[in-house]
Amino acid sequence: MHYGDTVKHADASVNNGHTLTVSSLNEEETQILCRLDDDSEEWFDVNDLTIVDEFDDSFI
Repeated sequence: MHYGDTVKHADASVNNGHTLTVSSLNEEETQILCRLDDDSEEWFDVNDLTIVDEFDDSFI
């Protein structure tokens, strides 16, 4: 998982079941900081997330 990827949490109650956007990863890449619909951010365990869409940064 990388910055900008769209992910979904295994627990459907997180973010009302909506997708999340990856903001950052910790150094060990075990925790992912995600932006929620209300513009807040929260850390989640990488094992609880599934990539829905990878961010295409090829234009940069």
